[in-house]
Amino acid sequence: MDNLLSNNFFNPLAPVAGKKHCDVLYLVLVLSLVLVIFAVVGVVASVFAKTRGTTMAALLVLIQVALVHHVYRVVYTMCLNTV
Repeated sequence: MDNLLSNNFFNPLAPVAGKKHCDVLYLVLVLSLVLVIFAVVGVVASVFAKTRGTTMAALLVLIQVALVHHVYRVVYTMCLNTV
């Protein structure tokens, strides 16, 4: 019974080991790259917008998303080096 629960795909307590864990991190890394691209497009669009304050807000969002993407890159690299 215990082995059945640990191999279940929908079990949140099942351990993720090996390369499978790095594949999950790679997927999150690609998704964060897509968010960085959207943030860059938002910054460029806010530069040409007529309203004030949107450029600074868009730059802050870009910095935040870029930092998160960098952290995911570091964690993914650490995962590859430890497996």
